[in-house]
Amino acid sequence: MAPVTFATRLRADAESVRKQAIDMGAIETTPPADPVEAEQEQEQQQPKIDNDALHRGLAKEAIENDAKIVSSLRSDGVPWGALNACVKSKLPRTVADPSQLAFDLVAPTLNALFGEGGWHSFTNERTGKRWVKTGPKS
Repeated sequence: MAPVTFATRLRADAESVRKQAIDMGAIETTPPADPVEAEQEQEQQQPKIDNDALHRGLAKEAIENDAKIVSSLRSDGVPWGALNACVKSKLPRTVADPSQLAFDLVAPTLNALFGEGGWHSFTNERTGKRWVKTGPKS
């Protein structure tokens, strides 16, 4: 058995991300404008990953599949930080700044799930923290 090194773990992570991207359809389908680049891609026979689409898909999946969060969003609300943590937990380990990316993905993900205007944030009176709830602001 070969020793587990940083390089082997990195290759395994990259392969896992590639499989996720293919499964989610997060691959670029537009051919490169540069003929040399197109030829190189054909030789490699590897689809080019659309990282933004992959991250958006993973964020949506993370929130959709968390029954407790979805239930809480529809009742008393959820701390913004809990949504960040939920999304961050599903991002690939190879993401450069997962905390910032998770934060940046929360609002677009909520828009995708509930529609613009289908959710709102508010300051929780008990905690003083920012929370999120579905439905119009009351």
